[in-house]
Order: sequence, then C-alpha cells, then structure tokens
Amino acid sequence: MDSFLPGLNKQIYKTFILALSMLATIVAACIYFDIDTHLVTRDVTAIAQIHPLSGILSNFGILLWCAAASVCFFSSALVDKADHRTFSFLLSSALLSTYLLLDDAFLIHEQLAPKYLGIDEKMVFSFILIAVISYLAVFYRIIQNTEYPRLIIALLFLSLSVAIDLLFESWLWKKIGHWEFLLEDGTKWIGISFWCSYYVNTSSLAIKGRQPKIS
Repeated sequence: MDSFLPGLNKQIYKTFILALSMLATIVAACIYFDIDTHLVTRDVTAIAQIHPLSGILSNFGILLWCAAASVCFFSSALVDKADHRTFSFLLSSALLSTYLLLDDAFLIHEQLAPKYLGIDEKMVFSFILIAVISYLAVFYRIIQNTEYPRLIIALLFLSLSVAIDLLFESWLWKKIGHWEFLLEDGTKWIGISFWCSYYVNTSSLAIKGRQPKIS
C-alpha cells in the first residue's frame, strides 16, 4: 500500500496541474481578449438560449472523433515499442484524429482560420488533404493488413461531405432547401462513424499483437 501511494500522489498532482492549467489559460484568454467568463465556461446551448438538443449530431460526431483519438493514443502506449512502425502508425492516427476533432469542434476551417488567421477555407481543406494522403502513403503497408474497407468508406463519406460543402451547397439549397444540411452533415456523420469503428478495431488488434503487421 505504501509503495502504491507515491504513484497515486503523483497522478493526483499531475491531474491538478493539468486541470488548473486549463483554468489559467481561460483566465488569461478572458483578460487578453476582454471576454466575459461565462462565454467560455458555460454550455453553448445555455449561452445561446437554444434547445439543449441543438447540434446533437455534430456533438455525437465530436465524441466519436475523440473516441478514435483516445483509443489510438492509449493503444500506442501499450504496443511493443520495439515495433516502431506500429507505434508510429497508431500515434500518427491519434494525432490526425485529434486535429479532425479540433477542426470540427472549433470550426477551424469554417471560421477560425479564415477570420483570425486569414487562411481560406479551401486552403485549410487542402492542408488536410495533403496530411491524409501523406499519412496513407507512409502507412499503406500496415493499412493494407487491417480491415481497411472501413477506412475507405470513412474517407469516401467524409470526402463527399466536403464536396457538398465546397461545391454543391448553393445548388443543393435551391433544390432541396434545408435538407441540404442533412445531406452534408449526414454524410459526415457516417464517415466519422466508420473512422471511429476502423481505429477502435485496429487498435484492439494491435494491442493483442495480431494486427497490424507489415507484409
């Protein structure tokens, strides 16, 4: 028990440090940008005074992005470090999923990048495309030994959602009105679902030492 307590105390300290660091960052941001604290601490639906189920599909999608990233981070910490390729694959998958999570949660490509960084939305999508293609090129030998059809389906639906957003949004709005949002966000939701499914499955097999293997 005594040998356990020092480790427990370290975890308690680390947790406090991380939690307090977030609060300190919020305080600094509120002071620097002159923002009322409730705008960054309260729930969005409460701030906007809208129905609590508003954005429910988007919120579920963010949860799945988070699940995929968390599982990949966790499994990368558990796999045999001697297997550098598998470790790098899982860690890179976690980082890519984390960026997609942040982009979706904070509207990076839609608002933050264009408005505050002066980067056009299409340019952000181009960066994401380059990152995904580079990721697939580097790890294709591992991916081809996983249940990759799930990843292919994920990429197809996510690409379709982006295409609707960038190329067909105005045209679809004229044709089907507000149902355009269901088409755009629905295809993204299916893509995220398959993305999460693929990485949960792949991470599970990697931890068990069954996959992925380099052929």
